[in-house]
Amino acid sequence: MADSNRTLIEQFYAKFNESRSDLSTRLEAFKNDAAKPKDVLDQIALDIAQLRKDLADATSYLPAYDQRQYELQVKNFEQSLDQLRTASAPKPKFAFKRKQAAPSSGQTTPSTKPPLTSPNAASSTSTTISNNARSLSGHSGAYLGPTSLPASSSASGSELTISDVDNCIINLFPTSSEGADVISALHVKNVKRSVLLLPVMSGSAILHDVQDTVLVIGCHQFRMHTSSHVDVYLSIPSNPIIEHCSNIRFAKYPTHLTTSPSNDNANKYLSVQDFSHIRATPSPNWQELPGDTVIGEERWPVAPGVDDVRTVLQSLLPKH
Repeated sequence: MADSNRTLIEQFYAKFNESRSDLSTRLEAFKNDAAKPKDVLDQIALDIAQLRKDLADATSYLPAYDQRQYELQVKNFEQSLDQLRTASAPKPKFAFKRKQAAPSSGQTTPSTKPPLTSPNAASSTSTTISNNARSLSGHSGAYLGPTSLPASSSASGSELTISDVDNCIINLFPTSSEGADVISALHVKNVKRSVLLLPVMSGSAILHDVQDTVLVIGCHQFRMHTSSHVDVYLSIPSNPIIEHCSNIRFAKYPTHLTTSPSNDNANKYLSVQDFSHIRATPSPNWQELPGDTVIGEERWPVAPGVDDVRTVLQSLLPKH
């Protein structure tokens, strides 16, 4: 690589990272701003458009791998922008129907009473929505199974949040006597020294602040932020994404834990994109889990109930 190109690449890398950090901060601030000022969002849109133009101008000297990584990040910004625009759009105003003309004196209009409405009818929608978002939070030193979850009101699945958990085994695989509990999306935050066993789901998994943990999951999209020393056993048809992470190890989803046919060619568990390492060189923040450290079938704590959670965790958690 010519020295001139190397200099240009390094300059672009520094400028892009600065813009990325600035846009991330501003998008998050706008999301949390109750006022949602339109001029602020318009300026963010202009800056994202400028970032895309800068990337297009740099394609002549950027390596193909770097271009793909930058392109993914710009697309993420554009998607976030679209979501914020939709969320901040003014709601349609309520309009009264035009009053019908009064009937002539020779006509009579049958009297109709409005249908009776149950006092609970107005709140039924919000209740359903809240019931569709379930959580496991604030547990320590426990074994948690499917019965630990609040009941779901939707047969099509519900979002699950797992947060503020330490030294736990969470096994959400159904027993033979239970029906499958469908999870449509997963959010994990602040989980330490735990094992999470989750069935394959069709939605996304987003994780923040996970430390010293083993995670088994199948999902459509996977994003992990600000986490370290995590072993991820993953089944995924798209590229997993990590950011501000270190010592993350990936292995394929254990075949004995799923009833779906195995298709190793479709599983992209090793096609990891590290948004904190936008370089042509391999990321130092993740690796494939070495074969001699992969947990064997007989060692997974999938049987209902574990008497000694601490001992099981000591045998399974990443060593460092």
